[in-house]
Amino acid sequence: MPINKAYSEYLRSPEWRKLRRAVLERENHKCQRCKEKATHVHHLHYGHIFHEELDDLEALCVDCHRKVHGKRRKKKKNKYKHRTKEKEIKYHYKNPTKKWKCPKCDKYFSRGTLDRHYALKHVLKEKK
Repeated sequence: MPINKAYSEYLRSPEWRKLRRAVLERENHKCQRCKEKATHVHHLHYGHIFHEELDDLEALCVDCHRKVHGKRRKKKKNKYKHRTKEKEIKYHYKNPTKKWKCPKCDKYFSRGTLDRHYALKHVLKEKK
């Protein structure tokens, strides 16, 4: 059996769950690096893989565990990326009570006023 498949099966085994629970309880569910809530258990080294001792393991939060392994969080896709610049202005702020900034002249307006301003001052001038 390949090591990756054996390791994946081991991480689902009752033995690993018992070790994992013991490490998290030992550390009071606190990340050993940033002191946030720990939900992951990290191998300090893989020399005793499948036969780890408690000292070979540490409790980490998700972010610190990703940093240790050099993984980054996936960036959220910009849901407005496909929109034109005129439409993008409308969705710049989610809170309609805030003032909106015109991207061309850096003045602030309410939402309806910004749409009117942009159409009259910038779109119509570009078409002339």
